[in-house]
Amino acid sequence: SQWLNSGILKLKLRKRAVKVPRTVDIALSMLKYPLIIVILYFTYRTGELVLRGYDPCYVLLSRHGEDITFWAYVITGAVVVGSLFIMMPFCRWLCPLAVVFNIFSWMGLTRIRRETSTCLDCSLCDTSCPMAIDVSAKESVTSARCMSCMRCIKACPDQAEDALTWGPPWWLGRKWPQGALIVILFACLTTAVVASYMLPLPSYIRQRGEMPSDAVAIELEISGVNCRGSATRLWENRLNRQDFFTIAGPLKIEAWPGPGFAKVVITYDPGQTDDETIKIAVTEPYYDEEAGVWRTYTFDIQGYDALDIY
Repeated sequence: SQWLNSGILKLKLRKRAVKVPRTVDIALSMLKYPLIIVILYFTYRTGELVLRGYDPCYVLLSRHGEDITFWAYVITGAVVVGSLFIMMPFCRWLCPLAVVFNIFSWMGLTRIRRETSTCLDCSLCDTSCPMAIDVSAKESVTSARCMSCMRCIKACPDQAEDALTWGPPWWLGRKWPQGALIVILFACLTTAVVASYMLPLPSYIRQRGEMPSDAVAIELEISGVNCRGSATRLWENRLNRQDFFTIAGPLKIEAWPGPGFAKVVITYDPGQTDDETIKIAVTEPYYDEEAGVWRTYTFDIQGYDALDIY
């Protein structure tokens, strides 16, 4: 995504960046707010991150997986073309994560700071900013747009001594030793990693029907569930199949895709099905009548053999 948005293509083709009027820039910046509301609404309704199939970043990260839609390539192409003339258009105007980052930017450990007593108000920092931030109008740059590229600091005249600096916010002290920042960042990273192991969240969730109060969950270790695409195949071609091995009643899958045997939790109505029916549905090949082919993608359950051969 950084390559798509950084303006590298613009520089290689020696194009001059288009200057977007301030009012237009502000209006376009507001697009990400209704966008994230729509994404969160449909993600909640479907139990799946609906943005994934349209995200230009995911096109590259997934290596063009099966869940990529045609519109993802259209959006990616539009971002590439826009990047020829405008610096980081997707990040500036459309990226839903920027809404979240805007909140945390106020708590950032480091930021661009402006000393009003030495600032010459020449506005060279504004014209040099690739993200069109009004640096000269702020005492502290807390916008999520800021990449800390330091172009504003480099553009600041020499006679404006320390008018622009980069460091911690004033209430945390004017100067910090570099070691303190490293320790804090390492502590935050360690906390995030520990939390991911202590409170693992499924990356794939699907459900059909309403679960009864006496619903039962079975936890399985299944091989072949190594990505979102394979988890989708497990759901559509095995658990949600419509053939002799159909699983009756409401059903829910929570999966943690990964190499080897991945953790999969399947919740069902014990009044309409049972563990053995689910295990058979997972391991039996599926014949797709519409396509006229057998879906033989292998899903093996650790410690289970449908033929009881050990």
